[in-house]
Amino acid sequence: MHPCYMYYGPEHGKRQGLVNNLKSALVKNYGDALDVHKYYAGEDTPEQIISDLDNGALFASHTLALIHNAESLSRKSDIQHFEKFLKSQNPDVTLVFVSEQSRLDSKLVKLAAAEAREICWELFDNQKEGWVIQYLRKQNAGIEDDALELFLSLVGTNTQEMQQELDKILLLFDSGEKPVISADVVESYIFHAKEESVYTLFDAYAARDFSRALEILSKLRGAKSHEETSILIRFSYLVRNLAGLQAISSERRLEPADFTGRRILGKRNQNLYRNLLSRLDEATVLSHIRSCNEFEMALREQKSNLHHHLIQLWLYSLFHPVKNFFRSPRAKGMFGVDHQRFP
Repeated sequence: MHPCYMYYGPEHGKRQGLVNNLKSALVKNYGDALDVHKYYAGEDTPEQIISDLDNGALFASHTLALIHNAESLSRKSDIQHFEKFLKSQNPDVTLVFVSEQSRLDSKLVKLAAAEAREICWELFDNQKEGWVIQYLRKQNAGIEDDALELFLSLVGTNTQEMQQELDKILLLFDSGEKPVISADVVESYIFHAKEESVYTLFDAYAARDFSRALEILSKLRGAKSHEETSILIRFSYLVRNLAGLQAISSERRLEPADFTGRRILGKRNQNLYRNLLSRLDEATVLSHIRSCNEFEMALREQKSNLHHHLIQLWLYSLFHPVKNFFRSPRAKGMFGVDHQRFP
């Protein structure tokens, strides 16, 4: 066991899995009396966190301190507080720094031994397919090939969200039977489930309903499995599909294979794209792709306390064009963005 761990990167499910595994290992070492404290850098100061940990736990033999938003810890003095605490070699506390960002301050990262650090990258498409099949197999269930493609095209990019949605779909089947999920089941669930997803956000975008889109975005941000960068990446993929279909339709009539080749499956899904093709011109779609790219870059570069404003401004730009926002000196003043980087 190590006194300090560093789990960071955009794959929420893997990060949570690492934390859960560490909890289990600590319980095995120290018994069930494990005290878990959650802190949020930027809200809880290093002094407050360390003072709390120095007081010790009254009834627990060990304390696990989860420090979220670790990307906010960039000041030298903040990191030195934790460095000093770790040098005191308190055997009753394990520190875990957690962040959705893939880059943290190098001095902070070095607080954890190399084998106690892990960057949690999102899975590649072929890895996601394998993950879904393996997860369903453990649940004594299966999924048809076209249903798997449709599911991955509609659901978010992290394993925790995929697991949650698969569990909900499996509840549609009677207990005792070995379910095999079809494309019809996936499509019916996605569009009739009460929970919002990036795809229902795209649905509101297609209907040009800004109020509903803003409401959906707010709900997505309230869910731990939907982080701002993940929302943008997934949404950008859907808009790029639209641009691809637009390029084909300018030369010839669209065929069913044009949709399935882009993993746009299900009649409702395909009709939604057809509707968008009739409403948005090529220049508008390209401007929306550019907006996704620019705001994704800004989200990765800016601190988390600005993400709320950035993601809302991004959504606004899809309905009410914000011309050359990131190419203006004003953007640098508001967010510290180097406007010269945006051509």
